[in-house]
Amino acid sequence: MSDRRSYLLVGLAVFAVAAAMRTIPLYWSPLPHVLDGFAVASFARETVASGHLPISPALRADFPTITTLTASTAIIIGERPLHTIQPMMSVVGATIPLLAMAFTRRLGQDLGWPSRKIRTAVLACGLLLAVQGLFLRHTSIPDPEPLGQLFALIAIVSMHRLLVRRGTVRWGVLLVMLLLLFPIVHKFSTFNAALVLTALVGAEFARRPSRRTAVIGSSLVGGFWMLFAGYYELVEQLGILGVAYVSRVSSHPGLFVGWVVVLIVGVVWYQVISTRLRRALFFLPFGALFVLVAVNVVRPVFPGTIQSPPTILFLVSFLFVPVVFAGYGLFALSRRYETATLVTALLGGPLVVIYFSLTASLTPEFFATAIRGQAFLHVPAFVLVGLATASVAWRARGVTGRRGVRAALVGVLAVSTLLTAPLAFVALDTLDYPGTTPESEFEAVGHVATYVDGRWTTDHGPGRVGGTIFDYGAALGPTRTWLRGGPPPGCPMLSFDGWVTNGANFWPAAPEQTNRARYETTLAERNVVYTSNGWESIALSVPASDDRPAC
Repeated sequence: MSDRRSYLLVGLAVFAVAAAMRTIPLYWSPLPHVLDGFAVASFARETVASGHLPISPALRADFPTITTLTASTAIIIGERPLHTIQPMMSVVGATIPLLAMAFTRRLGQDLGWPSRKIRTAVLACGLLLAVQGLFLRHTSIPDPEPLGQLFALIAIVSMHRLLVRRGTVRWGVLLVMLLLLFPIVHKFSTFNAALVLTALVGAEFARRPSRRTAVIGSSLVGGFWMLFAGYYELVEQLGILGVAYVSRVSSHPGLFVGWVVVLIVGVVWYQVISTRLRRALFFLPFGALFVLVAVNVVRPVFPGTIQSPPTILFLVSFLFVPVVFAGYGLFALSRRYETATLVTALLGGPLVVIYFSLTASLTPEFFATAIRGQAFLHVPAFVLVGLATASVAWRARGVTGRRGVRAALVGVLAVSTLLTAPLAFVALDTLDYPGTTPESEFEAVGHVATYVDGRWTTDHGPGRVGGTIFDYGAALGPTRTWLRGGPPPGCPMLSFDGWVTNGANFWPAAPEQTNRARYETTLAERNVVYTSNGWESIALSVPASDDRPAC
């Protein structure tokens, strides 16, 4: 079998596994897996109906691309956008491990490994990324993030090829096209890509100084920073589109510049130090992330946000094994290897996003930034995991030279990674399972929008669905007040049996919970006008009398 054909088969196998894992939410519900998907589906529905994007402040500034893609796909397959976006983005997310495999192959070739050993590394990287829980979570959601990750990785490899190879005009054309599109794809991906590209240009210039790298690299990176900052500033000033989460850098400019300097110097220095020191510096920030998750179980690291359930810490702890393998694979990040600069920059960018968030302000806005930042760490980390797996599997000396020991180590890695898969399908604050919107909940919200006049109340999820799909959002305050021990709401309340077990969701704030007796007593004292039983019991109740204050 030819080398190209064997990689094609490996790629198809990984894509099949990745796609199958990312379509699991469709087993529970055909609806979007996360709430942003409902907003996109709503705009795509308007786009299909009117023939153009619904430009307004309600449309987020980074929604045009995914909205257009969802509307176009819905027209092609003849399905409603609401039922199109989840499978569409699952397929997009399933392609991302293929790019990680390409990085792994290129780095294996730089190391001078034989073809079979490189294929082992490529297959390990791809299959582990296909099932790893946190990465699976971020690449199966129907919002712009999977598309943004895909664009970011392609843009970064395009920049790398443009800098290290002459005569690669096609990579330059592709890169410019992607950079121009980025701001309307996903703002967090744009931010992360800008940091990684900055680190990549700095590291390549330090590795192989040339006028080409200085002029082309700095021009493209500088232009990209101005483009995306100017785009969000312009649409915000003109009120054309909705802009959120873009003032974090401008509110802490000095701190951000300091972290960018640390990023550039760190990526350059990291490739010239010894492998032992490289590993120590790798485990320091990654170990701190595990400590932060553990602390968050006791009290929120970002005050006013969610507190991690112990089960989440238990599942996250299995990632310790892949992190150890990734640390072992750091022998590949020497500046002698051409692709090492790319992978090092991919590691450095997201770490700066996370630690900039932690040092800027412990607020819900920076909590969201840190969460999004870690999503971009998985690809470079598992490139190293793949290389480490192949190195262990082919090792012929020492304790790991024994076949049984090698098989055991690889088996522990595979099982540990697979055990993190539930992280993709549970609510990280309430542990609701499955963490998606069932059809019974959607129908209940539709009933409220059809038959209820005036204000109504519920928790975060149904309220968002009501506001985006039915243009009939809920007030969350009365529900939260009641769950905290206050009086029952003076307006219709859509309540769920899960509020007794896992609690009501008020993301990014902590969930609120009540006990069974109080929940049932409250419903008994009100008029229940609608009930439904799906994954959990749902009730729409109204006050029994008009003497209560309205919501």
